[in-house]
Amino acid sequence: MRSARLFLVAPAVTALVLTGASPAMAGGGDHDKDDDLYAKVLEIDDEGTIEEHGDEVVVEFDYKCEDDDKDGDNITTKVTLEHWDGDVEYEAEFDNELKCDGEEQTKEVTLEKEGEDDAEEGKAEVTVRFEDEDGDELDEESEHVDLEEADDDDKDKH
Repeated sequence: MRSARLFLVAPAVTALVLTGASPAMAGGGDHDKDDDLYAKVLEIDDEGTIEEHGDEVVVEFDYKCEDDDKDGDNITTKVTLEHWDGDVEYEAEFDNELKCDGEEQTKEVTLEKEGEDDAEEGKAEVTVRFEDEDGDELDEESEHVDLEEADDDDKDKH
């Protein structure tokens, strides 16, 4: 029975490939989406810095993206940080700030405090999420990071 199905499916797939169509295209799929829009979180740095007396946290992540405009105009980036107890949260959201040339890039992001509690040195979770202009997820990654207070030398630079 199984081999009989193979004899029916194999010629159909071969015909699609020979005509330039792919089996995935034959299934319908979502052709309204921009095929040139791509964003991937490659790595979130495992260290973050507490700045401005606890009002901000700075984190970095590596990414790769492609967008027709090369400026990430169609990509929304959301970055959040939470402590284990969930009481401390920092976040940032932005558009048009990614370099989308298909090459690996590094982005430093300053997260603003949401709520009353300040971040403390130790472990926290950082999540980076890329969305298209419709709010659909392109990619999302989370990483545990070690938070440290900024050095006095670093505070003078900001």
